[in-house]
Amino acid sequence: MEFLTVDGYVSLLLEELGRIEPPSGPVRRIGVLEHVPSALDIIRRDLNAVGAAVTAGNVAGKLGFATDLALETASYLYAAGAPHESWRRWSALTAFGRLSLHDPVTACPYLVLAGEWDCLMVLRRLAPGGGSPAARALWQLAWGAGAPPPPPGGGDGGRAGGPRLAAGP
Repeated sequence: MEFLTVDGYVSLLLEELGRIEPPSGPVRRIGVLEHVPSALDIIRRDLNAVGAAVTAGNVAGKLGFATDLALETASYLYAAGAPHESWRRWSALTAFGRLSLHDPVTACPYLVLAGEWDCLMVLRRLAPGGGSPAARALWQLAWGAGAPPPPPGGGDGGRAGGPRLAAGP
């Protein structure tokens, strides 16, 4: 089952991009306001290019590219001091794209950032298939299952005397 067509997702992102108001809060990255207007123009250009490619029948990989552009938009909005609702909306759109790519483990951190707890509760029935150990750990922590067990050998990656946070000097 597909959540949304690639063309529909790109159209949704372009529509949302048109609704963005210039960030007015305190910036979270020095100098970012000098680049946000042009950065958003570049994102718009790239989304339009993805939409044109999809319309021409070239769909392969375009959903992933559009999802990356949604994440880039969320990042710029956060850095530029946009209201939480704005950058969190784009985090949710990023998660929606990752879910459409059948990748709930990678969608998880973006759902957490967006505060989409209901969606996480629905997804919790899925067993994480893939992703890095860190992504799988976040997956478990996000819905209250606790940290995953350490790997065999004590979790030090086979390094004798490796660093341990709880260990004394």
